[in-house]
Amino acid sequence: METKELGRGIPLQVEDMPESPRWTIPNTFKWMGPAGFIAIGVGIGSGEFLLAPAAVVKFSMIIAWGFWVAILLQSIQNTEMCRYTILTGEPITVGMMRLWPGRGFWLPINIFNCISQVMWPGWAAAGATCLAAWQLGHIPKAGEVNVVAIWAIITFFVAYVIMISGESPVKSVIEVFFKVTTLVLVGLLIVMAIFIPSRVWSDTLTGLVSVGYIPKGMDWLVFGAAVGYAGLGGGYFNSAITNWYRDKGVGMGSKVGFIPGIIGGKKLIFSSVGKIPQATPANLGNFKGWMRLVNIEMYLPYFVFGMIGMLIPSMLYSAYVTKPVSGWAAPALLAEGMSNAGISGAWYLVLIMGLLILFPTQVGVSDMFVRQIVDNLWYWPGVRKFFKEEIRIAHYGLVFILWAFGIYIILSRAMAPIMMLTIAANLALFGTIMTGLGTFFLNRLLPKEFKPRPWKQVALLIGVVFFGFFFVMSFLAVFGIRV
Repeated sequence: METKELGRGIPLQVEDMPESPRWTIPNTFKWMGPAGFIAIGVGIGSGEFLLAPAAVVKFSMIIAWGFWVAILLQSIQNTEMCRYTILTGEPITVGMMRLWPGRGFWLPINIFNCISQVMWPGWAAAGATCLAAWQLGHIPKAGEVNVVAIWAIITFFVAYVIMISGESPVKSVIEVFFKVTTLVLVGLLIVMAIFIPSRVWSDTLTGLVSVGYIPKGMDWLVFGAAVGYAGLGGGYFNSAITNWYRDKGVGMGSKVGFIPGIIGGKKLIFSSVGKIPQATPANLGNFKGWMRLVNIEMYLPYFVFGMIGMLIPSMLYSAYVTKPVSGWAAPALLAEGMSNAGISGAWYLVLIMGLLILFPTQVGVSDMFVRQIVDNLWYWPGVRKFFKEEIRIAHYGLVFILWAFGIYIILSRAMAPIMMLTIAANLALFGTIMTGLGTFFLNRLLPKEFKPRPWKQVALLIGVVFFGFFFVMSFLAVFGIRV
């Protein structure tokens, strides 16, 4: 069988590119999901409903420019990460192990970034605050944290049941997010039209065009967290899109296989190494067809819905919340603020919306964590041999370990949700730097016929500089160094 060298590691098998779908609206919706629904659903719950509001409550909507710049740069990086996956069937983090100095360097980097950014149960805990507030009739107090913890354990458990069900976990996750994300976006638009005052609209428009403006006394940890989790969440959140596209069968992903469910799935021989096409006219045409699909999904639903999900919650918090967004009460603060403003039914409306946003986010986050760790480990022959080529054992064994860890963190109350997510979001900045650099250098290895245009390579480096700036400022802030 013909093979082709690509960087370091095992050569790729040469096969033809699967036929791309015809460019029609029904076909676009058929293949949409990883970026259009999962990514936005996770994104609204990670940065948009918690961390961005925490920043604007403190500094106003004047910092809104940071959100659209971050999401735009993410959109470009996402399309370039997907370029590699469409061409080879390998997720981008697996591809990065083909770069110098090899998998001995990139595997630990990938594992560290994924663990530090994605492993926390903060979304289940924050969503549980909504349920606890509903039960208690008020924002949970210090002596009532046990009520939150119990609800967090329940929602965390349900999230994992969804993850392990169905023929393929990615199908189960997309089904959840298709329904919930659509409902949430419609709800946000209705709330935006009715409840956001004109002064907040004015502040937001000013903030969107005030690119580079930094208010005095900036808390870089707070602003860095909001930028780090803008859109899907940056770094190893965004790289999971390539794992989902692979499992959905986009491009050469259909020739690699997918991780089957443990409930309702069947054992499959899952290829740890991708495949690559020759640069024939037919393969180039199909490659461009798949890239068109990804571009549509990234620049329309991902960017547009990402901005809607980022701005509307921030504008609501800016209008109705005066207390610092912290601790275990974050989602309920907005419900309380709107109720105090005399908006009838706001308490229950916001709590329901908060739960619909934050619970699916935990499903998506948990899935992307396990999927990326296992995909990276599966690249090592020794791991495949140990598990006898049964990837479900490794995948769902790690699911159980993460579930147990999450329960421990929740029960121990070692960290409140906002603190968990602030730490993870600032580490996401570092992850975005690494995936940006990895994608840039992988693009240089691709056959010339499949390489991106030069401006996209430049845009990747601009993203590295942008997110790198926020990472450095946040890192210095941790040590009390003001610049």
